[in-house]
Amino acid sequence: MFHMTSCFSLADGVSVEELEARLQRFVQACESEGLINAASPLGVRQQHPVMDTDPRPFSHCFSLSFADRAHCDVAVKRFFAERYAEKDAHESLFAAIHEPQFYCWED
Repeated sequence: MFHMTSCFSLADGVSVEELEARLQRFVQACESEGLINAASPLGVRQQHPVMDTDPRPFSHCFSLSFADRAHCDVAVKRFFAERYAEKDAHESLFAAIHEPQFYCWED
């Protein structure tokens, strides 16, 4: 499986509950279009002096899972299209986060 983890802080004025609702809407839209295989729940960063070495001040994260890199590339291409079915959900989610960092990995 190929995965993308998004790490970020909440945008000003956005509650965790609102972010979770936006994330669920986005995940459901992507699943219904076959763009992702699964998504993790919203995670809250837990600072640890040894195990957490990233100095950036993000507060939350989630991961999206794809069958493989090619499947991820299909989703990326779709998200950069001018019009796509998940656009409103994608833009709504992106508006709720601040300074996102994306990490891809495969298992």
